[in-house]
Amino acid sequence: MGAGGQMNVSKTEKDVLKRVPVSKPPFGLADLKKAIPPHCFKRSLIRSFAAFFRDLIIIYSLLYLASYIPLLPKAT
Repeated sequence: MGAGGQMNVSKTEKDVLKRVPVSKPPFGLADLKKAIPPHCFKRSLIRSFAAFFRDLIIIYSLLYLASYIPLLPKAT
């Protein structure tokens, strides 16, 4: 904070503008799509649900383990 409770915002804005890229990247969206294998764009309901249930199992197992943290003996 500056004098009288006023904030100096202009310096921060200049710093942000220095970091903004001024030129476009040397590749386009089409180049990115060509770099990704075609099987990554295929939709699979089975794989989607498998990933969903895997994530749920991980979340619930971490929650189950976290419930035992208060029961651990205190270090002396």
